[in-house]
Amino acid sequence: MLGARRLTSIAKQLADKSTDTEVVSSPIENLYQFVLAAPFSAAPAKAKELFQLLEQRRVQFSYVDDPGFVFEAGSTSEEGLIRASVPTLELLWAAAYSYWEMYQLITAVQRRPDRRRMRTEFNRRVEMEDLYGWALANVARGAGEEWPPQLPLPSLSYERGSAVHVATELFLVAVAWILHHEVGHIVFRHSDEKSRSVRAHEWEADERATSWLFDGVEDIAIRQKLGLGLVVALAMLAARRKPGEHSTAPEDHPHPLERLPHALAAIGAGDNDVVYAFAIAALQMNMILTNYTYVPVSDASFRIQLEDLCMVLRSHHSRHWISMPTDRLPVYWTASLYPPGEQEISTAAYQLWLKRGRPTDSPDADWFVAERLLNDFLARRRAGVGWP
Repeated sequence: MLGARRLTSIAKQLADKSTDTEVVSSPIENLYQFVLAAPFSAAPAKAKELFQLLEQRRVQFSYVDDPGFVFEAGSTSEEGLIRASVPTLELLWAAAYSYWEMYQLITAVQRRPDRRRMRTEFNRRVEMEDLYGWALANVARGAGEEWPPQLPLPSLSYERGSAVHVATELFLVAVAWILHHEVGHIVFRHSDEKSRSVRAHEWEADERATSWLFDGVEDIAIRQKLGLGLVVALAMLAARRKPGEHSTAPEDHPHPLERLPHALAAIGAGDNDVVYAFAIAALQMNMILTNYTYVPVSDASFRIQLEDLCMVLRSHHSRHWISMPTDRLPVYWTASLYPPGEQEISTAAYQLWLKRGRPTDSPDADWFVAERLLNDFLARRRAGVGWP
């Protein structure tokens, strides 16, 4: 196992070997050496082996002055090059921050008997949406805009345990997993192999990256951290595709929402493991910025809910989630600040059941519809908007 000083030395060597490219100034550059050291620090027991491998294959890392999404590997029979753009790393950090904050918000609300969201939490959600929305749009437009100074940003001056600290830690694990994925392409010489599909190459690189980080790790806390970082990497990639579509990526690539549940199953996460709950929160954060969003209507395990959510976001068919137009989200979130009482919902659900002819199926659907209608009504009334 290599110590911290040796890891720093390796990062410096890699930086010296990297191609010299002038890039746009960004706060993500504060993490430059940490990014280069991430593949080593995420699996320190294998750091020496990795360094030897990269030396043997003459792998270089390079930041590229490209305003779009760039995180890719290319190789020849003798050497390899992994390229990443600064806006891509900015997006990955913004994803880590927003996913963690969304998970904390949802967890805090669910711990309360009345499930109410505080106004400060509503403001935090808006901040997440602004940050993540900016980073996604910046990459999609290829604008290369400077980081908005009023929003949370990567920094080495953070309090341990703060949202910025956790986001940075998860960001570095996500970077490590992606870099190991790209190293896998180089190791397996996928650029030269034409006998198998790109899809097969992607699955092979995924499996190598996951096994490199997790194999031999027994500490539960470390495995959990690695799992959350893995979620950040794949959920961020999923955010770049519109629900139900294969946009922004070749059709022969597996969808990130195929890859996510497959990777979590590979690490042996339990049905109600925190990584599944975190993944659900991450995808809910993604949905806030799309035209489709879904809210849960089931008490199934986190694993089943995640697998079903991954499917619904690709096909719009689900057993455990129900759709809600994004333009209703402000009403939905505002209503959650002042939810209707259980007796009100029960009365409304009973009336809906009567209108349906007193069927013998589950009453859950009536209850959910009643709660949604009452939330809409209360939110509209408080906002001074009449009932349609």
